[in-house]
Amino acid sequence: MTQAIANKKADSNKNNDFLNIMLKTQDVEDEDKRLSNEVILANAIIFILAGYDTVSTTISWAAYEMALHQDIQEKVYEEVMEVTDGEEEITYEMLQKLTYLESVIEESQRLFPSAPRLERQCTETITIEGITIPKDAIVTIPVYGIHHDADIYPDPEKFIPERFSAEEKAKRNPYFFQPFGLGPRSCIAMRLAQVEVKLCLAKIIQKLRLLPSEKTEDPVTLIKTGQMHAKNGIYLKVQRR
Repeated sequence: MTQAIANKKADSNKNNDFLNIMLKTQDVEDEDKRLSNEVILANAIIFILAGYDTVSTTISWAAYEMALHQDIQEKVYEEVMEVTDGEEEITYEMLQKLTYLESVIEESQRLFPSAPRLERQCTETITIEGITIPKDAIVTIPVYGIHHDADIYPDPEKFIPERFSAEEKAKRNPYFFQPFGLGPRSCIAMRLAQVEVKLCLAKIIQKLRLLPSEKTEDPVTLIKTGQMHAKNGIYLKVQRR
């Protein structure tokens, strides 16, 4: 990434991409608004991790659960084939109709949120239900804990995509599901990520059957520090349909 920054500075073709936008700040007169190479490097790394690692792990968890639940995978396959009418190309309009696949993805995000906790800084002192949060305090949101609360999601360790049907979601407070966070500081690329994950899984299910292998863990051992990962990796087998 350091070399990429050097190459961008030397390149006369200044595309309006993310890295060039950050580098432009080094030309402003106000020193407080300039970004150092170190800050640009840190932001670029976070951009890659947040934009790609979370998408790949979400795809992995949904694939893992479908491999363990063949009946659910078959329902997804039937939906994909019905919506696409057997065509290989999947359009954006088709993706919007894959509602059961969307429920499968959201249930996997409930079980395995990429960020097991979120943190927000309080901008002003406020009292909520008798609890006073002072200005500048850091508030931790236990996403994993909320997603596994039996009072919100009965049998929380079970994979039940029907929890995320339109009817069931309408019954719950939207803040009980936060794989992307919520509010003005929610994930800026949420909609792009949702399209990427759904398209990738739909294309996989079109052609392949996901199966557990002899190395597939059930239950899986988790690492919950930072981004959530399977400690020993996720191992599956695939079979051509």
